[in-house]
Amino acid sequence: MIFSLHQVQQAQRNWEIQCILPRSLNLQNTVSAVQEKLLQAGFTVKQMAVSTRSLSAHQLAEFFDSKGIVLEKHADTMSSSLTFYTLKRYVDVLFPVVYEIITRPVFDEDEFLVRKNKQRQQILANMQKTAFVARKEFYRCLYGATHPHGVTAEISDIDAVSIGDITRFHEQH
Repeated sequence: MIFSLHQVQQAQRNWEIQCILPRSLNLQNTVSAVQEKLLQAGFTVKQMAVSTRSLSAHQLAEFFDSKGIVLEKHADTMSSSLTFYTLKRYVDVLFPVVYEIITRPVFDEDEFLVRKNKQRQQILANMQKTAFVARKEFYRCLYGATHPHGVTAEISDIDAVSIGDITRFHEQH
């Protein structure tokens, strides 16, 4: 796990903490020796910051809101990261929370089902867009159907991932 802390260029008082997760949490769009099911790593990263063993979803949201902290969750075929934007004065109180989020997340079934439904809707909407369908087919032809860039998630891939899958994935990696 790599942490980087640097000042955001637009404002001298704002700081960005970025946590680059281990390679085992990458490879969202390919089934590999690391990831048993497509989207397993991506769902894990997206669900990590919902709640922890000592902080409920409401408490985490309250903590971020009260301090103006912005959290970005990113997962694609090549990388996964959690990025926190905060003021310099909150960096010291943020690090223990970041550690808690990464090491002790609680994967809530209800939140997971909401995320799966959003992902389903996104796929359905994207399949109506000509540019998306063309890009999907282009990458499949260019890279092949088994390469991470040539694979695109389908509804069945979303349905195949369970809360147990992401919990196990987090515990193992």
